[in-house]
Amino acid sequence: MKALPPCRLFVLLARDAPLGVIFRRGPTKLTQLILWHTDMDTFELGDRHVGNFYPERSDLSPDGKLLIYFAANYTARRRNKGLPDTWTALSKPPWLRPLALWPNFGTYYGGGLFTSNIIVQVNQDPHAHRVSEGSVDQTSWPAGKPPAELDFPYDQLFWDHDDQFFTRMERNGWTAVEPYPSMLGPLNPDATFTELVTGAYEAPELPVHLRSVYSKPRPGSNESLVLLWPHRSAGYYGRSESPSYEVHDSRLKIVTSLSGAIWADWDQRGRLVYVQEGKLFTADLNIPGKFDPKEIADFTPLDKKRVRAPQSAGQW
Repeated sequence: MKALPPCRLFVLLARDAPLGVIFRRGPTKLTQLILWHTDMDTFELGDRHVGNFYPERSDLSPDGKLLIYFAANYTARRRNKGLPDTWTALSKPPWLRPLALWPNFGTYYGGGLFTSNIIVQVNQDPHAHRVSEGSVDQTSWPAGKPPAELDFPYDQLFWDHDDQFFTRMERNGWTAVEPYPSMLGPLNPDATFTELVTGAYEAPELPVHLRSVYSKPRPGSNESLVLLWPHRSAGYYGRSESPSYEVHDSRLKIVTSLSGAIWADWDQRGRLVYVQEGKLFTADLNIPGKFDPKEIADFTPLDKKRVRAPQSAGQW
């Protein structure tokens, strides 16, 4: 039997709750949402979207109860129904049924970020938000008017795929690091181990093939997770080069590469969790320079059973 090609996964973790949303892509134009309970490593299958989906321009509320996402569908059937080709929406994960909907004109804007559980920055095209000076707000409320405490400021920021990704990362504890911080200097093979450990070696400037390097410390340890972000970008799902990750131990001066990982983070329990070849892993870091990977779930097979959204998915 021919092996299934791996799907592509992207994950958003809630900041204040043991929840995450997994975006499973595969085949190309199909994205399914999966709610991940990180305390028990259990999963809830959610809605599917056929078309373009932009998880790097989406965000999860700190309590994990709301998702703001950016999506597109350019089929004639949607246009004939008067629906937008591209839109930003607020929903209850793992469901996509809009509680609030903002139409967009193309992909120049779109998506948003949660400042808190009740403040959602909407990156909205000003022409879509208000067609002309003094015209009616184009926002629609499929679930009725939102709770009074919810606020939706329209920042009209220029957030392309990577810029919004980095903005969210910095909010979640990642720090931009330049030049490249590797203590073993993989980008300069001429440096000796003694030079690196004693600090006599100066790290090289950021290579031209890397746009950015980010680091996130593991709470209560000497370890940091380092992200190497490629320069050529077409969004997370469409990039020509995938990001890569390393674990750095600042005390022992050891770097461990997460070979093949396209997403990684410290979860709410402080575990290293990462995505590789359509699978979700965690790993113990008890032995310096090595880790013991443990598979949490394999999302390669597409569950053909479609899940019906509960009535509560369309209610505030």
